[in-house]
Amino acid sequence: MHLTFIFLLFRKMNQRTLPNFFVMEKRLLGNREDSIYYLTTIIEIFLSVVAFYLAIYIRSTFVADTFIYTREYQMLLLILITTWFFLLRTKNFEKQHRTKSYSAIFLEYSKGIALGAAVLIVAIFGFKLTTISRGFIFLFAPLNLLLLFVFRLAFYKGLKYYRSIGRNQKQVVVIGDDSSVNAIDDILRNKDWGLHIVKIISNSKRIASRYKDLCQVVPEKEQLHKMLELDVIDEVFYFKNTIDQQELGETIYSCEEVGVVFHICSECWNMTGRKYHLSYFGEIPYFTFINMPSDQFSLMVKEVIDYTAAFFMLIFLSPLFLLLTLLIKLDSPGPVFFTQIRSGLRGRKFRIYKFRTMIQDAEGLREKLLRQNEMDGPVFKIREDPRITLIGRFLRRTSLDELPQLINILKGQMSFIGPRPPLPEEVEQYERWHLRRLSMKPGITCIWQTMKNRNDIFFNKWMKLDLEYIDSWSLKLDFLLFLKTIRVIMSGTGR
Repeated sequence: MHLTFIFLLFRKMNQRTLPNFFVMEKRLLGNREDSIYYLTTIIEIFLSVVAFYLAIYIRSTFVADTFIYTREYQMLLLILITTWFFLLRTKNFEKQHRTKSYSAIFLEYSKGIALGAAVLIVAIFGFKLTTISRGFIFLFAPLNLLLLFVFRLAFYKGLKYYRSIGRNQKQVVVIGDDSSVNAIDDILRNKDWGLHIVKIISNSKRIASRYKDLCQVVPEKEQLHKMLELDVIDEVFYFKNTIDQQELGETIYSCEEVGVVFHICSECWNMTGRKYHLSYFGEIPYFTFINMPSDQFSLMVKEVIDYTAAFFMLIFLSPLFLLLTLLIKLDSPGPVFFTQIRSGLRGRKFRIYKFRTMIQDAEGLREKLLRQNEMDGPVFKIREDPRITLIGRFLRRTSLDELPQLINILKGQMSFIGPRPPLPEEVEQYERWHLRRLSMKPGITCIWQTMKNRNDIFFNKWMKLDLEYIDSWSLKLDFLLFLKTIRVIMSGTGR
């Protein structure tokens, strides 16, 4: 209820959506900072022009002797300058974020340059600039990224040093309680953030004794709106574990009246250590906590790759399917495919497909072999399983028995990379924390499947590897796991 109140309150104020769920900031910039933003934009456009002509020089000198600089390149340069100006301003690349990591800056510039390059390519085709080499754009883009990132890195480091020696400081007031100590210590310790605490408003004796020699600590009876009128205050930080709705509302409105930036943070947003974002159902805002990857664009790319690759692999591998079908039929009586109910995303049941690698009625013999199980936990596995057929051993060693799961991928039940789908009876024996591995679509292979001596790994370690995959997921990780899986298949070290 408290959280809903906060966001309804934020939404009511000027009906503006917040840039993120715990910061409400009116973009009031001083003349000096505004000038810096425009100056950095001009410098970055200049560097982009330098990259443009550097790409022309490299292209004409080292790549193609037949390269001809035409007036169409001048036209493209005008398009570039216009595009880059709006791109840099609308994406706020020139904003001097005080706490942003270098990797985040690089990622932002990479996305921005990719978008700008796409605009240039569209312009080349749209305006029929036939004399411009397509390879020129692919040379210009990385050069531009390199120059802009190096400039931003040097500029960012310079500003951090400038702030660390007491320049370009923002005067802030902190409203807190006993739970605010860590947050206040972070501000005091990270001088390069450029935040100077002028006052702390708190009734906490711990706060008073800890910070009384560093800044003025006043009781909560002191009225914030008077401070904002009389003192030079740039921002207010509200660090409280227990939120008083009336106090919070009055504080927000008081800051809004005089144009002071307001920040709010509470321990409730760190209770899970997971990612979260602001979402709306109707007109009501909600905190959405997630325990799985949230990059919707990358997840969409992953899904497109899954469907596309599975479709073409089924077509191109159809002769192999026919060959394996014949070998399985000749090796032992029984069906070609083995099907089994598995638990997928969020525990949804689905039927998995495999090439049969065991004798007929192998599941009926399982209970007699339970004592020979070599895995701990609810998983059942025997290295020298007597139920496996001759061709079945080859299929398992090469992981070719998994190929029919391409059908499961096309049906949207599985992915190429993801935690393996367990049996429902195994899920029933899971500890509570094991269940989170079901929060992502299951796959044919994952981290555990690519490890040497994987059958010697304890069950809980296996589960932690799957959770590690979920927590650190990216398209790059999927690609690396795909390559490692190929290596396992080629080395014949499968199950």
